[in-house]
Amino acid sequence: MSHNIASNHQQLRALAAHQQALVATTLVERMLPNYLLFCEVTEFGDGKVLRDALNIVWEKQIVKNLKFNADIQWEKIEPNVPDVEDFDMFGVYPALDTAMALGALLAGIAGDEDAFIDVCKLSEASVGKVVEQELAVDNEEITAQMVEQHELMQYEAEFVAELIKTVSKSPKPDKQVVKSFRQRALADGITNIGIEV
Repeated sequence: MSHNIASNHQQLRALAAHQQALVATTLVERMLPNYLLFCEVTEFGDGKVLRDALNIVWEKQIVKNLKFNADIQWEKIEPNVPDVEDFDMFGVYPALDTAMALGALLAGIAGDEDAFIDVCKLSEASVGKVVEQELAVDNEEITAQMVEQHELMQYEAEFVAELIKTVSKSPKPDKQVVKSFRQRALADGITNIGIEV
């Protein structure tokens, strides 16, 4: 069954902000190991800074009145954002996408609701780059359709669709719902780009 990414975006936009936040946080949780692996391999950056910021976002969804300053969090993260020019390896792209997705998530929590869609798009972009790299081995020309129909991209679309469907049944996600989403993020044992965790 082919899942349409555009319809995911539409359905995500239709959700309440706190529901969008939960989907977006789950997607970043699923991306984070890509960044941590990059740090490990290159000795660049401090993965703990991103982990701590994401933990605060999870906490904020359970404790609504938790004091939270997105700008301060981003100031801590920014020095840990890799520059693709500095690394001659593919892993810099998913690492950069993870950092930018976390930045978008913080912006969303701070009130920029469009940013939650950006998280979704950054996760898809990460998958897209991996798919294109894989397809380039056998194909001279890669079409958007080939990328969209690739099993990894289909899985990404299905994963997001499932999160949207689940959260739409919880108008006010409580602690248990938030916890279940956090567990769901890496329940399959892989990140969004198929790296085993």
